[in-house]
Amino acid sequence: MAFASVRGPGHPDEACDRVARALVDEYVRRDPESRCDLRVSGGHGTLFVTGEVRSQADFDAGAIVKTALAEIDPALALEPFVSIERMEGALRTTADAHAVFGYATAETPERLPVHVVRAREIASEIVRLRREDPDWYWCGADFDVSVAFEKARSSAVVRLSHVPSIALDDLRLRTASALSQRWPELDWKVNPAGHDTRGGLMNRVGSSRQAPPGGRYGSTLPDWPSGAGFHASHPANRGAELARKAAAELVSSESCGAAWIELIYLPDDALPSSVRVRTDRGAAFDVRLSPEHFSLIIPTL
Repeated sequence: MAFASVRGPGHPDEACDRVARALVDEYVRRDPESRCDLRVSGGHGTLFVTGEVRSQADFDAGAIVKTALAEIDPALALEPFVSIERMEGALRTTADAHAVFGYATAETPERLPVHVVRAREIASEIVRLRREDPDWYWCGADFDVSVAFEKARSSAVVRLSHVPSIALDDLRLRTASALSQRWPELDWKVNPAGHDTRGGLMNRVGSSRQAPPGGRYGSTLPDWPSGAGFHASHPANRGAELARKAAAELVSSESCGAAWIELIYLPDDALPSSVRVRTDRGAAFDVRLSPEHFSLIIPTL
Protein backbone atom coordinates (compact mmCIF):
# COMPACT_ATOMS: atom_id res chain seq x y z
CA MET A 1 0.00 0.00 0.00
CA ALA A 2 1.15 3.52 -0.79
CA PHE A 3 -0.38 6.57 0.85
CA ALA A 4 0.02 10.33 0.89
CA SER A 5 -1.26 13.01 3.27
CA VAL A 6 -1.93 16.71 2.73
CA ARG A 7 -2.68 19.22 5.46
CA GLY A 8 -5.13 22.09 5.31
CA PRO A 9 -3.93 25.68 5.85
CA GLY A 10 -5.19 25.71 9.43
CA HIS A 11 -3.48 22.50 10.49
CA PRO A 12 -1.16 23.57 13.35
CA ASP A 13 2.06 22.46 11.62
CA GLU A 14 0.99 23.91 8.27
CA ALA A 15 -0.03 27.20 9.89
CA CYS A 16 3.41 27.46 11.54
CA ASP A 17 5.06 26.82 8.16
CA ARG A 18 3.00 29.59 6.58
CA VAL A 19 3.90 32.07 9.29
CA ALA A 20 7.60 31.20 8.91
CA ARG A 21 7.42 31.70 5.13
CA ALA A 22 5.62 35.02 5.55
CA LEU A 23 8.41 36.29 7.80
CA VAL A 24 11.13 35.19 5.37
CA ASP A 25 9.24 36.79 2.48
CA GLU A 26 9.11 40.09 4.36
CA TYR A 27 12.83 39.99 5.14
CA VAL A 28 13.68 39.24 1.52
CA ARG A 29 11.25 41.87 0.21
CA ARG A 30 13.05 44.52 2.21
CA ASP A 31 16.56 43.08 1.74
CA PRO A 32 17.06 40.47 -1.04
CA GLU A 33 20.38 39.41 0.55
CA SER A 34 18.70 38.32 3.79
CA ARG A 35 19.69 34.98 5.29
CA CYS A 36 17.14 33.39 7.62
CA ASP A 37 16.84 30.46 9.97
CA LEU A 38 13.49 30.86 11.73
CA ARG A 39 11.31 28.47 13.71
CA VAL A 40 7.65 28.93 14.58
CA SER A 41 5.87 26.83 17.21
CA GLY A 42 3.16 27.05 19.79
CA GLY A 43 -0.57 26.72 20.25
CA HIS A 44 -3.39 27.23 22.76
CA GLY A 45 -3.33 30.97 22.20
CA THR A 46 0.42 31.56 22.05
CA LEU A 47 2.93 31.44 19.19
CA PHE A 48 6.72 31.56 19.52
CA VAL A 49 9.01 32.81 16.76
CA THR A 50 12.71 32.17 17.31
CA GLY A 51 15.83 31.98 15.19
CA GLU A 52 18.63 33.93 13.56
CA VAL A 53 18.65 36.40 10.69
CA ARG A 54 21.30 38.36 8.84
CA SER A 55 19.50 41.23 7.13
CA GLN A 56 19.30 44.99 6.80
CA ALA A 57 15.51 44.78 7.06
CA ASP A 58 13.83 46.22 10.14
CA PHE A 59 10.11 45.71 10.73
CA ASP A 60 7.55 44.59 13.29
CA ALA A 61 7.73 40.79 13.04
CA GLY A 62 4.74 40.43 15.37
CA ALA A 63 2.54 42.35 12.93
CA ILE A 64 3.58 40.04 10.07
CA VAL A 65 2.72 37.02 12.23
CA LYS A 66 -0.75 38.36 13.01
CA THR A 67 -1.42 39.17 9.34
CA ALA A 68 -0.33 35.69 8.23
CA LEU A 69 -2.56 34.06 10.86
CA ALA A 70 -5.55 36.19 9.85
CA GLU A 71 -5.10 35.09 6.22
CA ILE A 72 -5.23 31.44 7.35
CA ASP A 73 -8.24 31.89 9.64
CA PRO A 74 -9.58 35.17 11.08
CA ALA A 75 -10.33 33.30 14.31
CA LEU A 76 -6.62 32.65 14.96
CA ALA A 77 -6.09 35.33 17.61
CA LEU A 78 -2.76 34.10 18.95
CA GLU A 79 -0.28 36.30 20.82
CA PRO A 80 3.17 36.15 19.15
CA PHE A 81 6.37 36.14 21.20
CA VAL A 82 9.34 36.97 18.97
CA SER A 83 13.02 36.34 19.74
CA ILE A 84 15.14 36.73 16.61
CA GLU A 85 18.89 37.20 17.01
CA ARG A 86 21.47 38.39 14.49
CA MET A 87 23.14 35.59 12.53
CA GLU A 88 26.91 35.54 12.87
CA GLY A 89 29.37 35.19 10.00
CA ALA A 90 28.90 35.64 6.27
CA LEU A 91 26.73 32.60 5.60
CA ARG A 92 25.73 32.10 1.95
CA THR A 93 23.67 28.91 2.10
CA THR A 94 23.58 26.80 5.28
CA ALA A 95 25.62 26.26 8.44
CA ASP A 96 24.93 22.51 8.44
CA ALA A 97 25.26 19.68 5.95
CA HIS A 98 22.00 18.83 4.20
CA ALA A 99 20.75 15.95 2.07
CA VAL A 100 17.78 16.74 -0.18
CA PHE A 101 15.90 14.74 -2.76
CA GLY A 102 13.99 15.23 -5.96
CA TYR A 103 11.63 12.68 -7.45
CA ALA A 104 9.53 12.48 -10.60
CA THR A 105 7.41 9.76 -12.14
CA ALA A 106 5.61 9.25 -15.43
CA GLU A 107 2.44 8.18 -13.55
CA THR A 108 0.83 11.62 -13.88
CA PRO A 109 1.27 14.83 -15.94
CA GLU A 110 2.39 16.51 -12.71
CA ARG A 111 5.26 14.00 -12.55
CA LEU A 112 4.15 12.98 -9.05
CA PRO A 113 2.79 9.67 -7.72
CA VAL A 114 -0.93 9.37 -8.37
CA HIS A 115 -1.81 9.12 -4.65
CA VAL A 116 0.09 12.36 -3.96
CA VAL A 117 -1.71 14.16 -6.78
CA ARG A 118 -5.09 12.86 -5.63
CA ALA A 119 -4.54 13.95 -2.01
CA ARG A 120 -3.54 17.43 -3.18
CA GLU A 121 -6.56 17.69 -5.46
CA ILE A 122 -8.95 16.71 -2.67
CA ALA A 123 -7.36 19.20 -0.26
CA SER A 124 -7.65 21.96 -2.88
CA GLU A 125 -11.31 21.10 -3.41
CA ILE A 126 -12.00 21.36 0.32
CA VAL A 127 -10.33 24.79 0.38
CA ARG A 128 -12.50 25.85 -2.57
CA LEU A 129 -15.70 24.60 -0.94
CA ARG A 130 -14.87 26.44 2.30
CA ARG A 131 -14.37 29.69 0.40
CA GLU A 132 -17.12 29.51 -2.21
CA ASP A 133 -19.93 27.31 -0.91
CA PRO A 134 -22.09 28.86 1.86
CA ASP A 135 -23.28 25.38 2.83
CA TRP A 136 -19.72 24.62 3.99
CA TYR A 137 -19.78 27.35 6.67
CA TRP A 138 -19.23 24.65 9.29
CA CYS A 139 -15.83 23.47 8.01
CA GLY A 140 -12.68 24.77 9.71
CA ALA A 141 -9.30 25.52 8.15
CA ASP A 142 -7.69 22.70 10.12
CA PHE A 143 -8.11 19.51 8.11
CA ASP A 144 -6.05 16.78 6.54
CA VAL A 145 -6.52 14.34 3.68
CA SER A 146 -4.92 10.91 3.35
CA VAL A 147 -5.18 8.83 0.20
CA ALA A 148 -4.17 5.15 0.20
CA PHE A 149 -3.72 3.23 -3.05
CA GLU A 150 -3.95 -0.54 -3.06
CA LYS A 151 -4.33 -3.06 -5.87
CA ALA A 152 -7.89 -4.01 -4.95
CA ARG A 153 -9.37 -0.67 -3.92
CA SER A 154 -8.20 2.82 -3.01
CA SER A 155 -9.52 4.94 -0.19
CA ALA A 156 -9.52 8.50 1.13
CA VAL A 157 -9.66 9.45 4.79
CA VAL A 158 -10.63 13.04 5.55
CA ARG A 159 -10.47 14.73 8.95
CA LEU A 160 -12.29 18.06 9.15
CA SER A 161 -12.44 20.43 12.10
CA HIS A 162 -15.91 21.90 12.37
CA VAL A 163 -18.33 24.04 14.36
CA PRO A 164 -20.10 22.24 17.24
CA SER A 165 -23.57 22.81 15.79
CA ILE A 166 -23.28 20.33 12.91
CA ALA A 167 -24.22 16.71 13.55
CA LEU A 168 -21.52 14.16 12.83
CA ASP A 169 -23.70 12.12 10.46
CA ASP A 170 -24.62 15.28 8.55
CA LEU A 171 -20.95 16.29 8.28
CA ARG A 172 -20.00 12.87 6.95
CA LEU A 173 -22.85 12.80 4.43
CA ARG A 174 -22.17 16.31 3.10
CA THR A 175 -18.44 15.69 2.74
CA ALA A 176 -18.66 12.27 1.12
CA SER A 177 -21.44 13.43 -1.23
CA ALA A 178 -19.49 16.48 -2.39
CA LEU A 179 -16.16 14.74 -2.88
CA SER A 180 -17.31 11.38 -4.25
CA GLN A 181 -18.92 13.12 -7.22
CA ARG A 182 -15.46 14.00 -8.50
CA TRP A 183 -13.59 10.92 -7.24
CA PRO A 184 -16.12 8.06 -7.30
CA GLU A 185 -13.35 5.45 -7.49
CA LEU A 186 -12.37 6.08 -3.85
CA ASP A 187 -13.84 4.59 -0.69
CA TRP A 188 -14.52 7.52 1.63
CA LYS A 189 -14.08 7.79 5.38
CA VAL A 190 -14.85 11.15 6.99
CA ASN A 191 -13.88 11.94 10.58
CA PRO A 192 -13.59 8.27 11.52
CA ALA A 193 -12.53 9.26 15.06
CA GLY A 194 -15.69 11.34 15.55
CA HIS A 195 -16.22 15.04 16.21
CA ASP A 196 -13.33 17.52 15.87
CA THR A 197 -14.58 20.82 17.25
CA ARG A 198 -11.29 21.93 18.81
CA GLY A 199 -9.00 22.20 15.81
CA GLY A 200 -6.31 24.68 14.82
CA LEU A 201 -3.63 26.48 16.77
CA MET A 202 -6.13 27.87 19.26
CA ASN A 203 -6.70 24.37 20.64
CA ARG A 204 -3.74 22.28 19.44
CA VAL A 205 0.04 22.69 19.15
CA GLY A 206 2.18 22.87 16.04
CA SER A 207 5.68 23.51 14.80
CA SER A 208 7.24 24.52 11.51
CA ARG A 209 9.29 22.13 9.34
CA GLN A 210 7.22 19.08 10.30
CA ALA A 211 6.65 16.86 7.26
CA PRO A 212 3.14 15.39 6.92
CA PRO A 213 2.71 11.62 7.32
CA GLY A 214 3.89 9.96 4.15
CA GLY A 215 6.08 12.93 3.15
CA ARG A 216 5.82 15.09 0.06
CA TYR A 217 6.34 12.18 -2.37
CA GLY A 218 4.24 9.59 -0.54
CA SER A 219 4.95 6.85 1.96
CA THR A 220 7.17 4.73 -0.31
CA LEU A 221 9.93 7.36 -0.53
CA PRO A 222 12.12 9.08 2.10
CA ASP A 223 11.49 12.67 3.06
CA TRP A 224 13.26 15.59 4.73
CA PRO A 225 12.13 18.63 6.76
CA SER A 226 10.56 21.45 4.80
CA GLY A 227 12.45 24.64 4.09
CA ALA A 228 9.90 26.86 5.83
CA GLY A 229 11.79 29.59 7.71
CA PHE A 230 14.93 29.28 5.60
CA HIS A 231 16.00 31.73 2.89
CA ALA A 232 15.40 30.78 -0.74
CA SER A 233 19.00 29.69 -1.45
CA HIS A 234 19.01 27.16 1.38
CA PRO A 235 19.44 23.52 0.22
CA ALA A 236 16.03 22.57 1.66
CA ASN A 237 14.47 25.12 -0.71
CA ARG A 238 16.53 25.73 -3.83
CA GLY A 239 18.40 22.42 -3.71
CA ALA A 240 15.19 20.40 -3.41
CA GLU A 241 13.54 22.47 -6.15
CA LEU A 242 16.46 21.91 -8.56
CA ALA A 243 16.57 18.17 -7.78
CA ARG A 244 12.86 17.85 -8.45
CA LYS A 245 13.12 19.82 -11.70
CA ALA A 246 16.04 17.72 -12.94
CA ALA A 247 14.21 14.49 -12.10
CA ALA A 248 11.16 15.65 -14.06
CA GLU A 249 13.36 16.53 -17.05
CA LEU A 250 14.94 13.06 -16.96
CA VAL A 251 11.55 11.36 -16.93
CA SER A 252 10.41 13.45 -19.91
CA SER A 253 13.57 13.04 -21.99
CA GLU A 254 14.73 9.50 -21.15
CA SER A 255 11.32 7.78 -21.36
CA CYS A 256 11.91 6.14 -17.97
CA GLY A 257 9.26 5.33 -15.40
CA ALA A 258 10.73 7.47 -12.63
CA ALA A 259 13.90 9.24 -11.52
CA TRP A 260 15.25 9.92 -8.03
CA ILE A 261 18.00 12.48 -7.37
CA GLU A 262 19.84 12.85 -4.06
CA LEU A 263 22.01 15.90 -3.39
CA ILE A 264 24.34 16.37 -0.43
CA TYR A 265 25.46 19.90 0.42
CA LEU A 266 28.26 20.50 2.90
CA PRO A 267 28.16 23.57 5.19
CA ASP A 268 28.05 26.84 3.22
CA ASP A 269 28.85 25.14 -0.11
CA ALA A 270 26.91 26.42 -3.08
CA LEU A 271 27.43 23.18 -5.04
CA PRO A 272 26.54 19.67 -3.89
CA SER A 273 29.46 17.44 -2.93
CA SER A 274 27.49 14.41 -4.11
CA VAL A 275 24.92 13.89 -6.86
CA ARG A 276 23.25 10.47 -7.05
CA VAL A 277 20.68 9.59 -9.70
CA ARG A 278 18.59 6.43 -9.54
CA THR A 279 15.82 4.82 -11.58
CA ASP A 280 12.39 3.75 -10.36
CA ARG A 281 13.91 0.32 -9.60
CA GLY A 282 16.61 1.82 -7.39
CA ALA A 283 19.43 1.16 -9.83
CA ALA A 284 22.01 3.80 -10.67
CA PHE A 285 20.87 5.94 -13.59
CA ASP A 286 23.11 5.84 -16.63
CA VAL A 287 23.46 9.60 -16.77
CA ARG A 288 25.81 12.10 -15.15
CA LEU A 289 24.61 15.44 -13.88
CA SER A 290 27.12 18.16 -13.14
CA PRO A 291 27.12 19.69 -9.63
CA GLU A 292 26.91 23.09 -11.34
CA HIS A 293 23.41 22.07 -12.41
CA PHE A 294 22.39 22.35 -8.74
CA SER A 295 24.05 25.60 -7.68
CA LEU A 296 22.36 27.30 -4.74
CA ILE A 297 23.36 30.74 -5.99
CA ILE A 298 20.23 32.33 -7.40
CA PRO A 299 21.01 34.29 -10.61
CA THR A 300 20.29 38.01 -10.41
CA LEU A 301 18.13 39.54 -13.10
